[in-house]
Amino acid sequence: MKKRKISILGVVGILLILTGVSMIGYKFISEYIENKSINEELDSFFDQPFVEEGEMPEAADAEAMGVINIESIGVNHLVMQSENWDYLTRYVVAWPNKTLDEGNFSIAGHNGACASCVFRDFDKLNDKDVITLTTKDKVYTYEIFEIKTVVYTDVSVLEDIPGKTTLTLVTCSQPLTYDEFRVIVHAELKTVVDR
Repeated sequence: MKKRKISILGVVGILLILTGVSMIGYKFISEYIENKSINEELDSFFDQPFVEEGEMPEAADAEAMGVINIESIGVNHLVMQSENWDYLTRYVVAWPNKTLDEGNFSIAGHNGACASCVFRDFDKLNDKDVITLTTKDKVYTYEIFEIKTVVYTDVSVLEDIPGKTTLTLVTCSQPLTYDEFRVIVHAELKTVVDR
């Protein structure tokens, strides 16, 4: 009777271990596949046909408008410009009807552990860190001049800053489903060069 209890407990223990290992493996495999898909899309961005300013892509409510790169925290990700915030599940999203050439261009992204949560390390950013936005025809280089936390209802951070052409990055302060605070990164345009 005692041997049977030990063997049943052993089998249950092994099953629990296998279940845990398979759950962890599934998380890593699915994240790997999502990262691979995003990276393939990122790599093909510059091979896609060029859409002239003012033209709208057919059969879509957004198009990848560029690639954001923040070398200091390892960000290299596609930017969609759209009113459809569902794109945040895969990309970072720029507010619509804004241009990189004047005013304040703003981009939102998730903070967390998902493959598209590329704005998770804003706490490691510093003033003077460089951000580049590369479109199909130009490279915009920005320098960070302010990092702050605001309540999510403070939309004044999206307004133009007089006398400056700026970039504003927005993410939650914590990797939570609900967070009432946003980390705001303001950067000033320093150079624009043709690709």
